[in-house]
Amino acid sequence: MFRETRRASRATTRDEAIAIIRTQNYGVLSVVGEDGYPYGVPLNYAWLDGKVYFHSAPEGAKLDAIRRDPRVCFTVTSRAELLPGELSTDYASAILFGRARIVEDAEERKSLVIRMTRALSEEAYAALMRRSCVDAARYVVVEITPEHITGKARAKQEKLL
Repeated sequence: MFRETRRASRATTRDEAIAIIRTQNYGVLSVVGEDGYPYGVPLNYAWLDGKVYFHSAPEGAKLDAIRRDPRVCFTVTSRAELLPGELSTDYASAILFGRARIVEDAEERKSLVIRMTRALSEEAYAALMRRSCVDAARYVVVEITPEHITGKARAKQEKLL
């Protein structure tokens, strides 16, 4: 169902790809747009319990797309540096294919907002905790359950083929 990485020499292990996703907090979510065109949107996220979570405005193109078709692709790059004098880049990236779910339960949303905020920034978590309550009704949280994760990397010292 999912294609193998074309350049196997650049493929990371699944664990290395997960490490890229786990250690970053910014990626691009791609969905099938209303008109059939791909729609990609950069966003902050948190990796919690083997899944990707992000919060969203209560309405918009990405939520409409997820409601129509929960299949998504999520891409994360941990480094990308053009190599001087070469036609290549030092990079590490991961691609996650999965299914998105809009979290409906208010208590689950509240818990996830707290956990996501803490994962993204201790300062943001402290600010959130200073509030008298976290109003789960204000937040839309989306969970992406991975079905396939792959990664690629190229180090500076590799020779261009």
